[in-house]
Amino acid sequence: MQSVTYRELLQSNINFRRLWFGQVISELGTWFSFVAELGLVQLYSGSSWVTTALLVSRLLPVLIFAPIAGVAVDRLNRRQILIATDLLRAMIALGFLSVGFGAPVWVAILCSGLMSSATTFFEAAKNASIANMVTRQEMLTANVLMFSTRFLQLTLGAALGGVTAAK
Repeated sequence: MQSVTYRELLQSNINFRRLWFGQVISELGTWFSFVAELGLVQLYSGSSWVTTALLVSRLLPVLIFAPIAGVAVDRLNRRQILIATDLLRAMIALGFLSVGFGAPVWVAILCSGLMSSATTFFEAAKNASIANMVTRQEMLTANVLMFSTRFLQLTLGAALGGVTAAK
C-alpha cells in the first residue's frame, strides 16, 4: 500500500489539516513560552536552583501523568479532552502574569508544572485522535508530519523566545 504525500494529506483531509495547523501555532507558543518562563524565574529569583526547579516542574508531570493520560484518552472522549485541556492551559497561562505583579516566583514554577500536566493529557488525546481522522493509507504520513512539525516548532519557538528575551 502506497502512502500519500504531505500535500495530498493536507489537501484532502480537512479534519487532519485543522488539527495539524492548530498544532503548528500551539507548539510555537509552547516553546516560545518555555523560554519566557526560564527568563521569568531567572529574572525574579536570580537563582540557578529556582531555574532547575522550573525544569523539574516541566518534566516530572510527564513522567507521572503520561500513563494515566494514555488510559484516559482511550476511555474518554478525546475531543472533549482536547478542548478541556486547552481551556485549562489558557487559564494556567494567566497565572504567569501574577509573578510580574508581585506574586512569589514559586507561582511560576507551579504554573509550569500545571501546564505540563495539562499538556500531557492534551498531547495524548491529540496523538490518539490521529487514527480516528486519517485512513490507513494516510496514517504514516500523518504521524510523520505531526511529529516532525513538533520538533521544527520546538526549534523555531525556542529561537523566537530567545531573540525576544534578549531584547
